[in-house]
Amino acid sequence: MTTAQMYSFHMDYDYLFKFIIVGDASTGKTSLISRYTHGVFPDTTVETVGVDFFFHQLNLEGSKLKVQIWDTAGQERFQSIIRSYYRGSHAVIYTYDVTDPDSFDNLSRRWFPDTEAHIAPGTLKVLVANKSDHHRALPNLIERGRALAEERDMPFCVVSAKTGSNVDRTFTTLAEDCLRAVQANKLSVRRRKPLDLSKKVPIKMPTKSSSIFSSWCSLL
Repeated sequence: MTTAQMYSFHMDYDYLFKFIIVGDASTGKTSLISRYTHGVFPDTTVETVGVDFFFHQLNLEGSKLKVQIWDTAGQERFQSIIRSYYRGSHAVIYTYDVTDPDSFDNLSRRWFPDTEAHIAPGTLKVLVANKSDHHRALPNLIERGRALAEERDMPFCVVSAKTGSNVDRTFTTLAEDCLRAVQANKLSVRRRKPLDLSKKVPIKMPTKSSSIFSSWCSLL
């Protein structure tokens, strides 16, 4: 990535949204993010340890959006680590595997109670049923997900990270909902402050004892 591309990547947006994706291990969270951000389904994935994050940029309704997607580990031993990352989220993506009933049951046992204890009121939520392409996909598990989403008043999406079915649509629709919530003053969000080029800013050259990299860090 060139210096110009890095500058554009960090600075060129109107709104910054934070999404966090949760669910049991092996529900395909990392693969969903890879499909959305890079358009590929990874042949192999490394188990997420604690948390990781990715960025995606898109233009909606004349606004430049930057979406920060936090990928979380599904193992219970990492639960205390990832709780601090729930705070400040604009949207939570609850994920389960349509071939694994336990991953569905754990939504109510673990993921809903744990996230709702830490996220702010008004945080958007979506329930995602992944691996719809799998030959062992359970139709009953999909219908249970649909009923659960209706019960909890949240959108429900059946997706496949492997084929890409409904993945982009799910993330993009969620970003659209966040943007509308901001426009309706129902959601607070970080906005990029435009540079005022009319103001003269004195430039102080670094001394021999200072690091030139500190000047660049302030731009990131």
